[in-house]
Amino acid sequence: MGDRERLSRLIEHLQPRLHVGGQSHHENGPRRYGPTVSHALAQLVDPKRDRWQPEPINPEQRITAGSIGVLDTRTYAFEYVHDDWLADISGDDLDLTRIAEMTRSR
Repeated sequence: MGDRERLSRLIEHLQPRLHVGGQSHHENGPRRYGPTVSHALAQLVDPKRDRWQPEPINPEQRITAGSIGVLDTRTYAFEYVHDDWLADISGDDLDLTRIAEMTRSR
C-alpha cells in the first residue's frame, strides 16, 4: 500500500473537517473525501534543475505560487497564496519571520 492510499484511508477513518498537506508538485484542492475538505500545497521551492530537462527550471530558487496557504481557524476557509511579493523571495534566502513582517507592512 502506498503513502497516498494510507493517507486516504486515514482521512476516511478520522473524517476531519479539514486536511492540508504539502510537498505536492502543484497545488491541488479543494477536494472532498466524504465530509473532509482537502488541500495540497505545492512544493515550497522547485528544484534548480530537473534531470529530465536540460535547461534550469528554477535557477533563482523562487518560492512556488500555491505553496503557502492561509487558514481562517474560525470558519475553516482556506486560501492559497499567489501574491506578487512571492516572486521577490528565493529559497536561498528563506526567512519566514521576515516574510511575515513584509506582508504585515503592506
